[in-house]
Amino acid sequence: MEKRLTLNAYQAAAMSTASADSDIVTAALGLAGEAGEVCDHIKKWRNQGHHFDHVLLLEELGDCLWYCALAARELGVTLEDVANENVLKLQRRYPAGFSVERSVNR
Repeated sequence: MEKRLTLNAYQAAAMSTASADSDIVTAALGLAGEAGEVCDHIKKWRNQGHHFDHVLLLEELGDCLWYCALAARELGVTLEDVANENVLKLQRRYPAGFSVERSVNR
């Protein structure tokens, strides 16, 4: 069985490939670009008859994660910090789980 990476281990490995001049601007623009590539593939599948390529989407999502790791590094936090804060926010927003009513009336 393959060993699974923790978010922090991923971040450390991924950041070994970041250039010395990578910064928060690089992270934000890179994330937007990679998210756009995910959206473009979905658009082409949904509207233009292209094949839904799971491998391509996995790779593009990985690229999004790389830029998230860079942004976290630039903020002085870890990906696990980001994940933990997001879970806490979601628990505050939806303490009993997602509901349309809480989403509309928050």
